[in-house]
Amino acid sequence: MIRFRNVVKSYGPVRAVDGVDLGIDPGELCVLIGPSGCGKSTLLRTVNRMVEPDSGEVFVDGRPVRAHPPEGLRRRIGYVIQSVGLFPHMTVGDNVAVVPRLLGMDKTALSRRVGEMLELVGLAPSWSARWPRELSGGEAQRVGVARALAADPPILLMDEPFGSVDPLTRVRLQREFLAIQRRLHKTVLFVTHDVEEAIRLADRIAVMRSGRILRHAGPEEFVASDAESFVGEFLGLEYGVEILSRRSVREVLRPVGPEESGGEGPGDGAPAVRADASLKEALGLMAARKVECLAVHGTDGRRIGALRMEDVLGTWKACP
Repeated sequence: MIRFRNVVKSYGPVRAVDGVDLGIDPGELCVLIGPSGCGKSTLLRTVNRMVEPDSGEVFVDGRPVRAHPPEGLRRRIGYVIQSVGLFPHMTVGDNVAVVPRLLGMDKTALSRRVGEMLELVGLAPSWSARWPRELSGGEAQRVGVARALAADPPILLMDEPFGSVDPLTRVRLQREFLAIQRRLHKTVLFVTHDVEEAIRLADRIAVMRSGRILRHAGPEEFVASDAESFVGEFLGLEYGVEILSRRSVREVLRPVGPEESGGEGPGDGAPAVRADASLKEALGLMAARKVECLAVHGTDGRRIGALRMEDVLGTWKACP
């Protein structure tokens, strides 16, 4: 779907992008991560021609992006940025409707589409009458995602889209976006400097430094193989713990029954964790309560099983 072939972009003596070769498959969420100034955002913006490479080629669906007029190309590619960029003189509904209106969608279909997009990002259709100044940071980010998706583009470019909100709101937005992505299967190029965000969202991660791609692989492939390199240094010693955020308690819990924990399940007063919590959250709870076994509850609050420390640690065995 997206292909970079020996892409170079310089600003004076500095090579912001230095000979990048990278492919992103249809439906894949690829995260670009690296230190500030490593070229992540510059590379992303070559896809919609907001930045023109000095040399090399960027392809979308097998065609060079330079073969498309910039305005037409941008209408086919969703774009979400950290500062959101909502038009302050337009209502929420008009902001979401900008690109579909430019593409000629009729009034009835446009109104329906705006309502669908707001519901998709967790906002009621009635929010279409609000103004950007009335929104919190998290609400504005939701509207920004709705606007990017409104014309049903096959590609989304997301440049630190959740970086300006508080940590709790950020996690909620990440989870909601991941749920949307699992439904829509867009091809997404996502820029972040947050390792935890990259692990939580990515199908594959591309680590950048000084304009180059140092490593491009699935999140679980980084755990041991890059421990002594710059990649391992940048990702940090906590990477092995952070990877547990990709797995849920439900995947490894021991169901209620005689076999639960080999007859050594948690007592009635044991701490409980929800089945949809991540294994990272469960590990944190075990550490905080100084226990090696948790009761597991379903969404209705009933106990459905148990989780032991060995079940959590066992998930690392599959990592290279």
